[in-house]
Amino acid sequence: MKVDKRKNKQNYCDNARIMWSNIRRFQYINRLTNTQLAECLNVSERSLYTYDKDPSLLTLNRIQTFIDNSGVSMEELTRI
Repeated sequence: MKVDKRKNKQNYCDNARIMWSNIRRFQYINRLTNTQLAECLNVSERSLYTYDKDPSLLTLNRIQTFIDNSGVSMEELTRI
């Protein structure tokens, strides 16, 4: 059985895009500034713009940090 690496990468990119969109939605709903969101993720504000351009750069470590700091569950982050 062949594993299609392109399909796996595409699925990962889609999941990253969904999670990043939900993180930005959380920011909007809770009226957080970019500075506050960056602190929640333990990244610089510039990194937020990098994730806006390419959400696949968001690491699992950063996602876990966000979950720990925000109280949002993984299920909520992956919800479409």
